Amino acid sequence: MNSSTHKLLLSLGLVLLTTSISQAQVVPKNLGEGKPAATKVDGVRLVPAKWAEYQKIVIPGNGKRFTLVDAWATWCAPCKENFPHVVEMHEKYAAKGLKVVSLSLDDTADAKAVKEATEFLVSKKALFTNLLMNEDPEFAFEKLDISAIPSVFIYDAQGKEVKRFTLEDPNNLFTYEQVEKTIQALLDGKPLPEFKKGKAE
Repeated sequence: MNSSTHKLLLSLGLVLLTTSISQAQVVPKNLGEGKPAATKVDGVRLVPAKWAEYQKIVIPGNGKRFTLVDAWATWCAPCKENFPHVVEMHEKYAAKGLKVVSLSLDDTADAKAVKEATEFLVSKKALFTNLLMNEDPEFAFEKLDISAIPSVFIYDAQGKEVKRFTLEDPNNLFTYEQVEKTIQALLDGKPLPEFKKGKAE
């Protein structure tokens, strides 16, 4: 392979990588439906769940008072970048009454994506409930009433949504620091904090 050909291939590779990252928050279309695929590695289990099952799982139970759900996917770079905050909140607040759930919106029919999701969760030591939405991706986004991820949902002891953090308003993006401050307030029985509107850094 001559130098010119090598540089051309390298340039094409960089273009594809840049395009992939720039589309990280875009909802994928026509991914299709597939059969459930449960995986478990090193104590981390990724469990397929239908929407009806998800609605039951978000009810805290077992002495927990609130449930935090982090919606993510392997194709979403910002989701993976911020996931350590989710793990940290589990470690800090589980004993205080917080149940943490990660909700992968990857396509269940994509074995490679399911494997990648499991490996990612293992690498982050996500030792809490990890769900794989077993619905058509577009259906899942519609039911959650979002168009982009990451998104975070907080539910009370009855499974009622009490707060959500989404990317629907580009001029009012959230941070995981805001999510944590909200969790702290809920667990301490204090009023929910108000945040200034603005683009997240």
